[in-house]
Amino acid sequence: MKQLLILWCLTLSFPYLGIGQQIELSTGVGMSRYNLRQVNFPTYISQFEKFKHYPTWSVTIGADSKFDLGKNFSSSFGLNYSKKGNREYTVYNSYNWNNPDSTFQTISDFTTHMHYVGLTALIHVNKINLFIGGQVSYLWRIDIRNYYNVTGRYNGNEIYSDTQKGMNVFKLGEYDYFNRIDFGLLFGYEHKINSKAKLTLSYYQGLQGVLKDDFFINYLNSQLLLGIRYTLTQEKDKELN
Repeated sequence: MKQLLILWCLTLSFPYLGIGQQIELSTGVGMSRYNLRQVNFPTYISQFEKFKHYPTWSVTIGADSKFDLGKNFSSSFGLNYSKKGNREYTVYNSYNWNNPDSTFQTISDFTTHMHYVGLTALIHVNKINLFIGGQVSYLWRIDIRNYYNVTGRYNGNEIYSDTQKGMNVFKLGEYDYFNRIDFGLLFGYEHKINSKAKLTLSYYQGLQGVLKDDFFINYLNSQLLLGIRYTLTQEKDKELN
């Protein structure tokens, strides 16, 4: 974390050193989810009546230094905080074959919020307002919100119900379960509002599995964001001063 903060400060100092042309702040709000990638066993998920990955809310905030590469192209390098994650919803029905009138249904609803600090490098195609590049991030915190319910019925009447819900912080240093590094592609569109502000629509697709062990299944992060990019310092601002 300390090394990333030093790199962030260095990146933001580039325009003042005459290396970059602009300092920009960016923020975005949207949704993220896992892209399911099944590895070995095609029937592994079929035991569930439902197994769904739903989006959860997502946010990013960052700062970067932008460089002109000519009339039509520019590049930017920056540091950002990003919250990615996933909501996993499953339903499982079990039966007592000796007493077929009794059924038990289990519903689990888990939302995982994964907090990353990342470095981003982008190429901006100014003529068509598009950008594309990559992002590498370090996972430093995971919050998990859970809902778990078991309901038993006999002849259609409820005879048992138990619900548990809560929130806990996953102990990354104690359990070696998630990959601490996430990297992927980032691309999007930016619309100029005025000389300082741009509206952005961006999509991130992870290329690294979220889990370390993918014996059965593994997942990839994805993120869709609507945001604002605001220019704090420009080269011509310095010239006027």
